[in-house]
Amino acid sequence: MTGGHGYQVSDTIPLVGPLTPRRLGLLLYLACQGVVVFRLLRLREGSETQTYFAAAVIGAGFYTFCTEIHENHLMAVLPLTLLAVTADSRLWLVFAGASVTFLANLVLFDPAALRPVRSLLGPAAPLHALSVGVAAANVLLFATLAALFWRGTGARGHALSPQRDRVRGPLDESA
Repeated sequence: MTGGHGYQVSDTIPLVGPLTPRRLGLLLYLACQGVVVFRLLRLREGSETQTYFAAAVIGAGFYTFCTEIHENHLMAVLPLTLLAVTADSRLWLVFAGASVTFLANLVLFDPAALRPVRSLLGPAAPLHALSVGVAAANVLLFATLAALFWRGTGARGHALSPQRDRVRGPLDESA
């Protein structure tokens, strides 16, 4: 929301009327939270795994939409995503990607970790471009996580299960 300029641009400057980046982020986060809770409550066959999945989406939504958030807010998403892997094996990719971006955020913004990176890449290292790239990757990871949750909670109010929702072949018994 700040064009990759982070704290150099205030999140309290109005965008339109009283709408600031901070308020817009909070509204988007609340909308995300509302949709996730609504979908979770509609499940007829809820499970702990779906609850972990929902919590991971809500945590990633907080990190993605709210302003002035540090990478430590993404840390809680990692174990929640890992606990939800049984709901969808593609969550391994989200977990791996979030782990890499979490580490990249730490390296890019922690002065103690940044010094060795600067000495390795040189003083003209494109750190700003790298941080924007990592932020874009985080947004993509959130979108992937949300899309998998949306699909996984099903339109009919039940969680998809590999056994029930698989495509039936010609040798399968008819239902």
